[in-house]
Amino acid sequence: MSLRLSKKELLILLASILVVVGFILGTYYLYLNPKKQEVSNKQDQLKTEEQLLAAIQTKIAGATAPLEGTVAELQKKVPVKQQLEQLILDLNKAEVMSKSFIANMSFAEGDVAARAGTEPATAETPATTEGTEETTVEAETVEPVADEQQYQPIPLPEGIKKLSVNLSVTSPGYKELMKFLDALEGLNRRIVIESVAFSGTTELTNVEVEQQEFSYSITLAAFYMPELEDLEDQLPELEVPAPGNKSNPFASSADLTATD
Repeated sequence: MSLRLSKKELLILLASILVVVGFILGTYYLYLNPKKQEVSNKQDQLKTEEQLLAAIQTKIAGATAPLEGTVAELQKKVPVKQQLEQLILDLNKAEVMSKSFIANMSFAEGDVAARAGTEPATAETPATTEGTEETTVEAETVEPVADEQQYQPIPLPEGIKKLSVNLSVTSPGYKELMKFLDALEGLNRRIVIESVAFSGTTELTNVEVEQQEFSYSITLAAFYMPELEDLEDQLPELEVPAPGNKSNPFASSADLTATD
């Protein structure tokens, strides 16, 4: 049995096939292909975002976990312990550089004021270190240097502790006094000179009269962060001066080690 289609029926069949094929192609190019392209774009965007996130996490990890060398350098400025021995050595360096003499040191520790303009409520425990020489100076009325301006506390981070140091110093002249202050401000340890007071000297009326030494007192503050206990193992090493190689510790000159 043979199937014969008329010309009209054949045209209708071909038209139907073309419509179906056109519908399929139209659906693919107008709907499926854009969706596939959108998925591909989303995947590329996801990869870019993941790379950006990884870079940010690496940067944050580097910022929150500094190198040990960096921590040690920072602790030279504000250590997690008092580092009293290093502070005394630094003060001795300033003493030698300015040709001055620290006759007396006293220390007191306590909390820092929480806000500027408020007095810190601290229970200070003073400790005094006497000098090896006695110095007698005829003192007159003590005159504050900064025109009697009262020290205003600076707000500092919570948990920071303050180590107050009172110094009694003698310098050959005003130039050495200023050099001593400059040496203090140039220390690695972050300190604040809170006050300087000195005793006036007798006015010179004769060139043959020797100039009297300046005797003055300084109050300064050093700081430390005892709450950062996990950084104690990264404290910087104590910077001690080289041995003097003296055979006689009481000699005024730097005698070299004598050979027997």
